[in-house]
Amino acid sequence: MAKIKNKEQYDWVVSRVEFLLPLVKEDAPLSDPSRIELELLSELAAEYSDENYSLGDPSLKDVLKLRMYELDVTRDLS
Repeated sequence: MAKIKNKEQYDWVVSRVEFLLPLVKEDAPLSDPSRIELELLSELAAEYSDENYSLGDPSLKDVLKLRMYELDVTRDLS
């Protein structure tokens, strides 16, 4: 399978995915050309994004802070 080689290609793929998204319905047949294109381009974009824009794994501290925020929990220092 081909790979995205640079940011310009990535930007084009992302714009094409955004164009195809509203056209492809969930119940579209697996043989639908737009669905096939959308799935292939989405995989390419995801792979490039993971390799070039990955933030890494969050620290335990970050996970706990996010969870506390989600639960509206504050630390009482009194």
